[in-house]
Amino acid sequence: ANPRNATAGTLKLLDTSEVAKRKMDSYIYYIVNKEELDIKNQESALKKLEELGFKVNENNKKALNIQQVIEYWELWNKNRKKLEYEADGIVVKINNFDQQRNLGETVRSPRWAIAFKFQAETKTTKINEIKLQVGSTGIITPVTELEPIKLEGTIVKRCSLHNFEYIKLKDIKEKDTVVIQKAGGIIPQIVNVVKEKRTGKEIKVEEPLRCPVCNSETGKLNPSEVAIRCLNPLCPEKLARRSEEHT
Repeated sequence: ANPRNATAGTLKLLDTSEVAKRKMDSYIYYIVNKEELDIKNQESALKKLEELGFKVNENNKKALNIQQVIEYWELWNKNRKKLEYEADGIVVKINNFDQQRNLGETVRSPRWAIAFKFQAETKTTKINEIKLQVGSTGIITPVTELEPIKLEGTIVKRCSLHNFEYIKLKDIKEKDTVVIQKAGGIIPQIVNVVKEKRTGKEIKVEEPLRCPVCNSETGKLNPSEVAIRCLNPLCPEKLARRSEEHT
């Protein structure tokens, strides 16, 4: 479906001859023992990697200020389709390794590097149906069943509408034509409705008065809450979702 999945699947193969046929390749960006080699910055590290025979991305660039970073992003945001591989952004790093050490890192990521994502790809498709799902806490979530489209390497068929306030805010109706993108390059979301394509056959989505599974009463735990819930503690869908969470 996409390069990431193809790579992961290939690396798990036990048949090395099949792996070799796929002609996988990689760019190297980092040296672990840089201090031992007396390398002071990322720029020098990339040059050393090249000297050692590793493949280094030829599109790396040293920026002297934040404006140059933005200009470099704008260049590749416009030209990313010309690359021989898929890219969803650039990585901006502090060049000096001493400064990197001083900045440190969190549990999840370094403070000296950040992903500067490209603008999300958007495509237009149609909502075939809006279904209601019941979660483990009883929250009822509207989910769209879409006409399948290929978006950033995967086929998108479904998209969460989060809650009924979200539907009202974006004025989404069943059978609408909508613009879709992937939030963070991963999660499909509706950007907007293409209202000029409405035919009059679109169906307004109402907040459910009854649970779509057990037909029990729905409501909110408190007036300030956005979520609509099934209020039946023995709703079979709630129990099923809870059991899934604990297996």
